[in-house]
Amino acid sequence: MFLIFYCVFVLIGLALNFLDIFFSFLTICLPLFGHSACTSVGAYILILANLPGYLVSALVLPNTKTIPEIYSIILVGGISIGFYYFLGKLLEREKGQTASLKKWIMRIAIGSTVLLVSLFLYLFLRIISQ
Repeated sequence: MFLIFYCVFVLIGLALNFLDIFFSFLTICLPLFGHSACTSVGAYILILANLPGYLVSALVLPNTKTIPEIYSIILVGGISIGFYYFLGKLLEREKGQTASLKKWIMRIAIGSTVLLVSLFLYLFLRIISQ
């Protein structure tokens, strides 16, 4: 189910990017670091839809040499597709079960561990790459 939502958001983002050529009201200007950054609404939708892929590939790509953009796009899209697919499978599995306090504590502990390991891996890779 989440995979379908992801595909719909990507298609909407691409369509809005294309329509931005003809309709200027689809551009949003936001102040970033004292400058005005103007970009399409579709670009924001695409960035938010692919956020899991950007976060994971940010851990992988800093230590690689410059790669062609098409490989980066495929990597980010593939990671996002995998993330939403497995998130949907996880939620389908958990739908019929009742959540106890012990399960919530275990989920929070696992989530915190994954977050801390990811942060440690990110910092470790940054130190190595310097």
